[in-house]
Parts: sequence; structure tokens; C-alpha cells
Amino acid sequence: LTYSLIAGDKLSSLQAKYEIYIKQILKYNIETAKMAVVEQSNIHLLMGVSYDSFSIFDGMICDENNLLVDALSKKNINLTLGIYWGRFFFDFWMGNDSEARKWANKALAHVKFQTPLNSIFLWMRGLISFRMYRQGKGANLFIEGKEAMIRVEKLLEHSEHIFKSKALLLQAEFFASTGEVKIAKESYEKCIRAARNCGRIHEQGLAHEMMGDYLTTILEIPGSTECYMNAHRCYMQWGAVAVAEKIQKDHHLDLSDVKHKNKMLKHGELDEMDLS
Repeated sequence: LTYSLIAGDKLSSLQAKYEIYIKQILKYNIETAKMAVVEQSNIHLLMGVSYDSFSIFDGMICDENNLLVDALSKKNINLTLGIYWGRFFFDFWMGNDSEARKWANKALAHVKFQTPLNSIFLWMRGLISFRMYRQGKGANLFIEGKEAMIRVEKLLEHSEHIFKSKALLLQAEFFASTGEVKIAKESYEKCIRAARNCGRIHEQGLAHEMMGDYLTTILEIPGSTECYMNAHRCYMQWGAVAVAEKIQKDHHLDLSDVKHKNKMLKHGELDEMDLS
């Protein structure tokens, strides 16, 4: 289920699976259940749903902070990493770059060996580095972003299906950071196509969002607004309502036309492709 969350499976479907899985695993392995509850809690946060995932522990564990204290006191590295990476994952999608970077650094201090999951977090951390570099947060961040890009490009040799769109997005951010406008735009567009072809709606949304951020910085406002509208659509399809609502609020999107199209789609008056 962890990989399904990272891979961008529909959040509503994942939530239902976690609900069943946690109830089953709690009978046999409470430590595994703790990890699953952390992941389920992140799904609820992304969905914008108010739900107490920890109530299943009947008051023994009140919240994630309580669980982190428990994990650290017992030197449970796997659970500690799960909480740190979970917080990183949520803050990344919400655009809280400084917080996300803090949790990534805490997690990396406990990582003893690389796993496929760590490679995904490396990609996400690289994107944060480029984004913060362009915000003037430090020249070292460009180096970190470039190093992440090189490592992800090497992973293409092992799995193009998983890492093609990720490498393209890092390349787009690299070119955006070096002022190569034409190549940056082309790379964002290639990433969007690659993510769409692989069925990763969350990565498609992210590429639209980051392209929108870049177009805003070079004062191409109509283009950036279109990107943000597309990002909002993708995030809603993923089920990440909290992320979509943040995009709408931060960029003052007028969604009246989108709501109209959704109503027409519901009544069979519009083809789904007209929403893209």
C-alpha cells in the first residue's frame, strides 16, 4: 500500500483499502498497524478529510506526535522513518518546502541503505532544492538539485517507466534555474506527457503546477493560470482536495467554468477529454 500511495493511486480507493488492512493487521502486529495508521493519516490530510486515524488504538496512542515519542524511545527506526517521510510527503505536496526539507534531513540521518522508496524521496527533495534555490534560499540548493537530477537520470537505466517523468521534471527545474527558457518549457511539457502516458495523475498535476510557478516568474501570466487550472483538475482527480484547494486559493483561480463542465459531464453532455 505504501508504494500505491507514492505511485499516485486514487486516494479514495487507497483510504478504503487502508481501513480494511489496519483492522486486520491490528489483531496480529501492532507495530505494522502503527505504520499503516501514519500513512492513512497522511491520506486523510491530502484529501482534506477530518478523521482521527489514531482512535483505533483506544487511547493508548493519541496522535502522531505521541507515536513519534514512542518510536524514538523504543529506537524503532522503521516507524521513526515512516513518520518523518510521511510528514515530508505531506508538506511536499502542500508546498511547505522548508518544513518538508526539515523532515527529509531528519529522515536521511536515520537511513542506513538505499531502497526504491528512498529514490522517490530523493527526486522530491531535488525538486524542493531547485524551487528554494530560485527563491534565493542558497546557492548550495542548486548543487543539491543537480545532484538529485544526475542520480535520478541514472535510475532511468533500471526503470524508464518509473523514472522518465521524474527525470524530465528535474531537468525542467534545472533549466528553469539556469535561465534556459525554451528548453525549460519543453521539458515541463515532455514531463506532463510522460506522466500522462504512465497514468500518474499526481505527477501530471505537479508538473503543471511547477510549470505554472516558472511561467509566473517570467511574467507569462495567462500561461501560468492555465497551468494552475490543469494542476487543480489533476489533483482533484487524484483525490487530493486539500492540495487542489490550496492551488485555487494561492492563485485566485476562477473555477466557475470548471464546475460548469463537471456538471455537463455528469449529465453526459460533454466528453471527458474536453476537461483536459
